[in-house]
Amino acid sequence: MKKISNAGCLFLILWLLISTASAMHGGSFDQPRYTRIRTFAATLTISESGYATCYSQVKSTDSSDTIDLTMELQQSTDGRHWNTIKSWDISDSSNIVDLDKGWYVSSGYYYQILATAEVYTSSGIWQETASTNSLVTNF
Repeated sequence: MKKISNAGCLFLILWLLISTASAMHGGSFDQPRYTRIRTFAATLTISESGYATCYSQVKSTDSSDTIDLTMELQQSTDGRHWNTIKSWDISDSSNIVDLDKGWYVSSGYYYQILATAEVYTSSGIWQETASTNSLVTNF
């Protein structure tokens, strides 16, 4: 019977832990895998006066794509059930589309951005729909 070195044992244990954790989380710790979307992000910052700066950006893999981007500012009393209080949208035939908007919000709530992007080819054929959220902010 062959002996396994300490380094070999450590590698085997780490590999088993990572494989098990990865399987429990759908197989990957990476960002969501998109077909046509290269990157997709949404951010929210709220100033002391209650001005919410809402930003979302989506980049596609093809410069001839058309992207429809919708950004919703959402409010919650418990951080779990969300109501849209303001939304914006844009459609552009560029592979980089962003929305940068602002809105005053009331104190005593949780807030987040929900952004949804739909990507179409230059001939108008739908390719992909994806959504992303900002971090939740308590104001």
